[in-house]
Amino acid sequence: MDSHNQPPTMSQKIFQLGFSVKTVSVYLLCCGIADAGAPVTTKNLTAKWNSSKKTLSRGLQELMGKNILSQILSDGEGNEAYKILDEKSWKK
Repeated sequence: MDSHNQPPTMSQKIFQLGFSVKTVSVYLLCCGIADAGAPVTTKNLTAKWNSSKKTLSRGLQELMGKNILSQILSDGEGNEAYKILDEKSWKK
């Protein structure tokens, strides 16, 4: 993927949805990883996340619950991959 020709993944709309700072931080981390051209995976997120795995997991679940993230792959052993969805599909 050529990230130089792509617009940033992050949507300012994330700040209007009333999420906790931790959940917004999970979203921003996902966007940063995606914008760097790396896959948004549990492994890549955990390597950069500076809080507990439980907090990361909770943030991912909240974002999936609002259709902001979609889990696209799982090996059943805690290794998941995610897709950041377009803000038009987000639930309020």
